[in-house]
Amino acid sequence: MLLGLQLVRLGFWLALSGGWVSSASNGSRGAVMQIIKVIALITMTLISGFIHSSTRDLSPEEKASLDIKQLAKAVEYYHQEFGRYPTDEQGLSVLNREIFVSKDCPCKKVKLLNGLPEDPWGRDYLYLMPGENNSEGFDIWTNGADGLSGGTGINRGCGNWDDLKCELTEQNDTLEAVFLLLTIGFGVGLPPYIAGVYLSYRKGNSINSSLFGYHLGVLFYLVFVLLLSVILPSAL
Repeated sequence: MLLGLQLVRLGFWLALSGGWVSSASNGSRGAVMQIIKVIALITMTLISGFIHSSTRDLSPEEKASLDIKQLAKAVEYYHQEFGRYPTDEQGLSVLNREIFVSKDCPCKKVKLLNGLPEDPWGRDYLYLMPGENNSEGFDIWTNGADGLSGGTGINRGCGNWDDLKCELTEQNDTLEAVFLLLTIGFGVGLPPYIAGVYLSYRKGNSINSSLFGYHLGVLFYLVFVLLLSVILPSAL
């Protein structure tokens, strides 16, 4: 929210002060430097927010979902190589052992997984073949935080069948949306900005002062209004 207000404030200031900056003499370089500092500060704030967003910790449900998908793929690969799924007695631990890739070439060995993941609460994932919920395949699941079947919320658990799909929180797609809107905003705003710089320079203004003006304020609004449409809803 604070970042959004900063962007709005900057856009108003650029638009209102644009005419003064473009007609000022070389002595206004201090004002120009202030604009550059503000732009640099906001850019660093955006980058910091993007990095934080992209490196956020996974929720327990997200980790469980990724683990179960990884385990299910490894079990399917085992099925392709051996023509059957691991038995209940073998369990998921067989995926972490050196096994023969081919009966015709017992010299080849491979681990399907380098270590078995634990669920977000430090327990082994459960495996059943044939599955009660996937009768022609297998079930992989976790019972959630309390380790008991059933429950709601964080105790609900999740598995590889529809009735127990992991209840994922809404994915944070802000980063991708911001970069997309930046591209659109600059793509739309740069042509009129370049035209404004050219016309200002043709009027006799220096190249430095021509870079700043109403056309710069328009560019910022085209970019930041689009950004605010993503940033503000996620901040509320």
